[in-house]
Amino acid sequence: MECNKDYLRLIKEALEQRRLAFFIGAGVSKATNKNYPSWTKVTETLRKGLSECDETDPLKIAQLYALKFGNLKLKESVKSLFPIKDIPSDIQQAILDLKPHYVIST
Repeated sequence: MECNKDYLRLIKEALEQRRLAFFIGAGVSKATNKNYPSWTKVTETLRKGLSECDETDPLKIAQLYALKFGNLKLKESVKSLFPIKDIPSDIQQAILDLKPHYVIST
């Protein structure tokens, strides 16, 4: 129990000193909106734009797509897979209400 108090104290200090950071995995977003695509869906969409692409590594597929079509087209293609407007979930709103200095996500 003493350990939890130490953690809470450190979190409070970080918040007060404007250096609080959240590291958030994709599960937070996925729980918010079931329509968010998986990495597999994003990769499949990009790979369809590449003729005869046998690559399976998502980062390499994105790089090949950017080399063929440019970074702007890569960004537009990925962005098109996500909802245009979204409402924060309870957990996302709770994080935003804390006003963290950084939010780092996958």
